Amino acid sequence: MSMNAIAWCMKQKIKDQTDWSILMRICDHYNDSLGYAYPSQNRIADQIQSSTKTVQRHIKNLVKQGYLQVERSPNKVNKYSIPALKMDATTMSSPDLDATQVSSEDIILDNIIISDDIIPLTNISSNNIVKGTESNFLTSNQWLWKHGLEFLKNNAPKVRNHRTVLARLINDASGYKNDNRERACDELQKVFQHCMKNDKHNLIEYLNASVRNIADKFKEVKKPRELSDQALALMESNFQKIYKATHGVAGWGGLDYQEIRKEYEKAFREGVIIFSHTKKKATADQILEYFGVK
Repeated sequence: MSMNAIAWCMKQKIKDQTDWSILMRICDHYNDSLGYAYPSQNRIADQIQSSTKTVQRHIKNLVKQGYLQVERSPNKVNKYSIPALKMDATTMSSPDLDATQVSSEDIILDNIIISDDIIPLTNISSNNIVKGTESNFLTSNQWLWKHGLEFLKNNAPKVRNHRTVLARLINDASGYKNDNRERACDELQKVFQHCMKNDKHNLIEYLNASVRNIADKFKEVKKPRELSDQALALMESNFQKIYKATHGVAGWGGLDYQEIRKEYEKAFREGVIIFSHTKKKATADQILEYFGVK
């Protein structure tokens, strides 16, 4: 395992979550001395709970983006090198590599990616390593993968793969966005701590509902469309057309025109709504068509 490779990967802003997960797995297997990693695609697929075809597709993406180089070996596993680390290595001489100083900021990593037996550290220098207490170094992500995962295993025995469930909870809470992951894990940790103190009849159902609430916090609230005087006049004119096309006309009895006005205005401002008359999505133009206005 290469701490340099993992620290480098943590700094990369990769939009595709699967691309990022595969790159992190390769970095986890990276050998600084050899300058490459050689995990099998089957092993990577098992680690990220995916198929080998998916792994192959995303590795191609990483190669296209310049994150990876692949050396194919017939009848053997491929070798994966990282161009960025090769460039960094050219600035250092070989005898000094072992003495390279690494900060604790670079070394503390999330257990969602690295092996379970890796122990995070709080104070690191080139000559000595001092272990900290768990409360000092565990991030909310690490806490979830240590204590949250253990809690799931003990309290949701019917779940087939607890790691997959926890990964999904974290991804769903963050909306699959790396920028939201830290805050999502903070919120999810609070949920798990609450569940540890208060028994839940259906733990998984409760966690899923909590995750949806967390994800809603990250959703951007769309501001209503600001309408010009001309647009307001057009909206009112169209509503009057609906009224004239339906009022007193056979088959259109019992219409609530006040409610129709509200729905049409909402569709006009927001673009699409769930139209109460059809129970389907509809634009302002489609509402006009429904009432026979052309």
